Parts: sequence; C-alpha cells; structure tokens
Amino acid sequence: MRAAWVPVSITTRNDGSKGVMPHFIDRAKPGVIAVMRDGRRFANEGNSYHDFVQEMMKAARPGEELAAWLVCDHRTLRKYGLGCVPPFPMPLRHHLRTGYLKRGATLAELAGRAGIDAKGLETTVAGFQQGRGRGPRPRLRQGFARL
Repeated sequence: MRAAWVPVSITTRNDGSKGVMPHFIDRAKPGVIAVMRDGRRFANEGNSYHDFVQEMMKAARPGEELAAWLVCDHRTLRKYGLGCVPPFPMPLRHHLRTGYLKRGATLAELAGRAGIDAKGLETTVAGFQQGRGRGPRPRLRQGFARL
C-alpha cells in the first residue's frame, strides 16, 4: 500500500459541520511561514506536502498533538488567501468567528490566541523579515525545494 502525508486544517462550514482543507500550495506563498507550538519554523514551506509533514513529525515533541500553524500578515492574507480563507474581497468574518483564523495586534497577542510560544514566534518572524527580499530565507531556504 502507498500513502502520502498531507498537511490539513479543520474548518467549520456555515452549517456548523466540519470540513478538511488540504494545504498543498498555500503554505509556500510569499510571506507565509509554518511554525510549531514553540514558535519555530521546522521545514521549508515550499517542500512537497509529504516531505513537509515528515519534517513536522520530526519536529513534534513526544506526546504532544501533531500541529503546526501557518502565519502571515494581513496584507499577505488578503493578497493570496490561506487555506479555506479566500483572498480579498471576500470577508474574513466567518473564519475569525469560528476560530479557523486568528488575529492579533502584536505577534505576542497572536501567539497567545493560537497557543504558540510568543518569544519563539517573535524570534522566528524577526529572522524571516531579516532575509526578505534577498533570495532564499534564512536557515530553511523557503521557496527552494530540492528536486
């Protein structure tokens, strides 16, 4: 039997039922980073979905839920969308109300709402922004997948 790992998120539909959203390409969009609960990047977001999940599994702490967060700023979200959140001009209300989308005025506030380590996220984002506009991102070379 063959299988592939795919990162997914659980969404709440308008009727209250749950849906699954696979993250095949949205995680590799410019301005999007993936972090674990400790706030650190763990993989190249541009890797294949199978490799991405394998890296996520390696980075997970034993006994902890296997979970990661896709983080971006408002401008990136409105330009590209993310998961089941479509880009502008579609409204964000439903996704904010159901908790699928989290918002914070600061990284620390966002981290608190998502259950992510604030210091780890702030450090990761600072490093991410430092490398913006100068080719591959630091450490994990986002956007450059080995084929």
